Amino acid sequence: MKRQYYLVIICFILFSVFCVFQSIPKEYEFQNTADEGYYFKCVNTIYENGFSYFPSLVKDYLANPSSYFNHPPSRIGYILLAVLHFKIFGPSFTTLAIFSFFCYILFILVAFSFSSKFFGRAIAYPFALLIASSPLLISIGRSALVDSAFNL
Repeated sequence: MKRQYYLVIICFILFSVFCVFQSIPKEYEFQNTADEGYYFKCVNTIYENGFSYFPSLVKDYLANPSSYFNHPPSRIGYILLAVLHFKIFGPSFTTLAIFSFFCYILFILVAFSFSSKFFGRAIAYPFALLIASSPLLISIGRSALVDSAFNL
């Protein structure tokens, strides 16, 4: 393929990534009662009390039957990575959304790497463009949810 072809695809990928970053909601646009509020509560509890508080977080979840409507705090990997992200950038809903954005970028890079290894660069570039411009992945890449991290 020609070099211009690859440059155009890279520009489209960067444009998609830029659009996702620009569409990350502001702090006041998040809902405390939605899933993002529940994830924030779990991550912030571990952030404030330390990693040793994790068993208490699970006990609190199991002791309160009304919390069964939310997701269980068993997503240990996500919570621990988000706590590390909180330690770097500070606790906020926007920080969780930026963590999802980083996972979105990492997913594009990993998908490009695997597809270029198994199918060659001629397939990897358009594949990465399709992933970067997928409406579903764009939506979860800008939200403060666990879904973007689960893609990895």
